[in-house]
Amino acid sequence: MVGSSSSSRSGRSKDDVLELALPNESPTSCRRIAPGNPYTRFRKPSILPLQGPTLENLKLASILNNETCSPISFKDFRSFVEGKEHSTENLLFAIWYRSYAARWKDLDEATKKRVPVPSTKLGDRYDPFTRGRGSNIGTNIDQASMMPIGEQPMREEAARAFSTFLRSGGSRALGVSDDLRQFARTCLAKSSAPECVSPCFSYEGPS
Repeated sequence: MVGSSSSSRSGRSKDDVLELALPNESPTSCRRIAPGNPYTRFRKPSILPLQGPTLENLKLASILNNETCSPISFKDFRSFVEGKEHSTENLLFAIWYRSYAARWKDLDEATKKRVPVPSTKLGDRYDPFTRGRGSNIGTNIDQASMMPIGEQPMREEAARAFSTFLRSGGSRALGVSDDLRQFARTCLAKSSAPECVSPCFSYEGPS
């Protein structure tokens, strides 16, 4: 969904385009979605059948994790986003961000502590490092321990993601406000932490 064809149309080099690994569209096992039934709340848990989530409590994470069957499988959701919503870039960004945040979480704690983390609070939007962990450093020793931006983990991937999704004219530019674009640009100039782009990810639920 993101490749050289997209980069050629936008005039960007392939290095500016983020390559993504999409979920397998034919999972070996999945959970079927059960229709909502208001009477099930009166039944004893011991006699309720084992089943997948109902439509009422279905989470986007289940779809993106490729855990659901048709008619709400990842393949169905992708077709809906592409053919009806025409917002493929939102799906691609969600897939990339969840992967990026998960891999960042698995990094060594000592390494992560050396990367400044911006504040994502709305009130700190124009000065995100004022209250972020990277700016609340009390000693020169701690300041010196902060990792230079060029040495921070996953830096190149974060830069490509910005070029693909958040730069105006990017091959898969999201329909976000200029304020959010500027927030991400400002943060990524100092940090590669997921918080730099998390305000652009309007997703709720467990990963």
